[in-house]
Amino acid sequence: MKSTLCVLFALSSLAAFDSAQTPGTTQVIVPCTQPAPAGSIVPQTVLPLTYVDPNNVVVMEMESQQPIGDWVEESIVSGYGGDSYFRWNGPNLFGTPNVDTLTFNFELSAADTYVIRMHVRHDNPDWTEGNDCWVRLDGGTWEKVYNNTGPGSVGVWSFDALYDDTDSLPIHDLDAGTHTFEVSGRSTDFLIDRIHVLPTSIFQAQLSDPQSDVLRARPIIGQTMKVEIDDPQDTFGMTPGVARTAWYVGLPGSSYPCGRPTQFGELLITGPGGGVRLGAFKTWMGPGQPNVHKADIPNNINLVGMTFISQAIMVQPTKLRYAEGLEITIGDI
Repeated sequence: MKSTLCVLFALSSLAAFDSAQTPGTTQVIVPCTQPAPAGSIVPQTVLPLTYVDPNNVVVMEMESQQPIGDWVEESIVSGYGGDSYFRWNGPNLFGTPNVDTLTFNFELSAADTYVIRMHVRHDNPDWTEGNDCWVRLDGGTWEKVYNNTGPGSVGVWSFDALYDDTDSLPIHDLDAGTHTFEVSGRSTDFLIDRIHVLPTSIFQAQLSDPQSDVLRARPIIGQTMKVEIDDPQDTFGMTPGVARTAWYVGLPGSSYPCGRPTQFGELLITGPGGGVRLGAFKTWMGPGQPNVHKADIPNNINLVGMTFISQAIMVQPTKLRYAEGLEITIGDI
């Protein structure tokens, strides 16, 4: 990989390095004329999940996590965002936080004063009951967060989830970098849909805001990037244990973001011989069992800001197919 990127750098006519910090980014490129299976090449997710947003507005859907313990995922009560919400199906835990804890990591690019808005609901006819949960920020003290602003708050989705000790929304001065927000059950049947973290200069959370991207293995100089190559729905009809996968990289062609149609699919990359292979071929064991391919990115500041196109292939005797493409912009953060 080191020699590959250096060769491509020498061939590139892209803009020179900018001294400002540049995030490494990836974007899936869908062939224009000959579709490839969705999910045929994706950057590997960094675990645990970390949610990122370039505008420092972070939205985390509950269903992006796996429900654990007494948390259950539902879509019965309308008015939620995304695909579903979580309901605490466990007992009342008024004095016992940190049970079946859900952990949300999020990344901020700038220090600021942030407000945490949770989209929640309670349906107990007694508006003082069934209306709260436990939360904790960055490993601090567990706090009760409640949603009971009066009888009118029953049976209504709301972003008014308040700290019990201050009767105010959670507001914190947060540094740039990764933070952790944890949620655990407190009152039976309390519903939580999503969590927004946004600067107080914006303040209002919008249900129309999409979930933030999940941090994935990013192309950063001096680090290793990994991708997963698969045919999740068996679209290509390859033979498990016989088919092999490979990962190639090249420069954007004249028809970018489209490629060149072939009998094997759409070739998205250009360069010497149609691109340079990154690493060895790997045997594919079947749908839902992706092969992980990796590339060590040189610690070369001249690569920062450059964009490459990569693409996977699946091949076996008498059959070759192109996957989707992955646009890679090299960064230093």
